[in-house]
Amino acid sequence: MVPSTRRSFLHGATGLLAVLGGCGGVTSSTSESADTATPGVGADEEFVGSTATPDVVRLRAGTDRPPVWLDDPDSDGDDRPTAADGQSYWESRLIGDSDTAAHLTVRGVDDERLSSFLSATDFDSESVYLETVRVRECFRLSLCYVAWGPEEIETDYARLDRPYTAACDAETYVYEARLIRIPATVDSEQVRGHSSSIGSGQCDSDRPTAAADDESDAGGGEQTRTESTATPTETGGGY
Repeated sequence: MVPSTRRSFLHGATGLLAVLGGCGGVTSSTSESADTATPGVGADEEFVGSTATPDVVRLRAGTDRPPVWLDDPDSDGDDRPTAADGQSYWESRLIGDSDTAAHLTVRGVDDERLSSFLSATDFDSESVYLETVRVRECFRLSLCYVAWGPEEIETDYARLDRPYTAACDAETYVYEARLIRIPATVDSEQVRGHSSSIGSGQCDSDRPTAAADDESDAGGGEQTRTESTATPTETGGGY
């Protein structure tokens, strides 16, 4: 039987989404919007390209700290990020070369797919964008597009209900971490802005969805689709 928390949560989902729109984000560059929009590539000089179907590896984990992060090679301490209780979490890093990729660290989930994904990336013509968001367990995020320019990278997501048959707790939060392959070289030292929006509706129906995000919880066999779930322990805030 589906837990009562799941039923009551879905019953009030519409009102909850409206309330979430007023929640503060981790940074000013993260925002909530009612719908998703295509970036003005061509009209806006900040972006030189975009794609709605990038190669993506997604990990969904109920760990108490982000499951994927970049270690600081000059640090002797624990570089794993920590999200404050009661706050949203959004973190992004650009991986522009194999040396940086070597510092990608994974804990609490299987890292084999991530290693394969990075090994298959040609950093002479491609870049990888690591983005991690904390989301309520009864929701999932679907990547609508990624856009890039010399100084800024932008992503847009749709926040969707997980299947009604999937057990979840309305008060539990999980991390969704993605490695997004950008089909262009982007200099991480030149990028000054990272922005992301999360809408409560679907992605634009005229634009296909990224392969790793077109199903909620399946960890299919394609190179670009994977999802591992650990035991949820997080109780802080999120989307």
